[in-house]
Amino acid sequence: MIAWELFTKKYRSVFFRHFLKENGDQPGLPEAYMFNTGKKEYEKFNQWPPAHVQKKKMYLDNREMLGFNAPKVAGYSEYISDPNKPNPTQWISRFL
Repeated sequence: MIAWELFTKKYRSVFFRHFLKENGDQPGLPEAYMFNTGKKEYEKFNQWPPAHVQKKKMYLDNREMLGFNAPKVAGYSEYISDPNKPNPTQWISRFL
């Protein structure tokens, strides 16, 4: 079974059936379900964010690459939103 099919069958359907068709009390669901891409399975968290995680700031550098070091020079990028020419197709090809 594909991950999203499993999520829909086991988790999302329980949530919607309970909150849209029943009384709205907590149906025994955890605070969050997250898909662990390394294990290829869903994990349950009774607290969000999880207690064992450490917050770290992330930044985009001048090449628009994600990293943990703050940029040395302040800057920004601009994009014109055009539904007929969506922006993601202009930069995603660099990573494929």
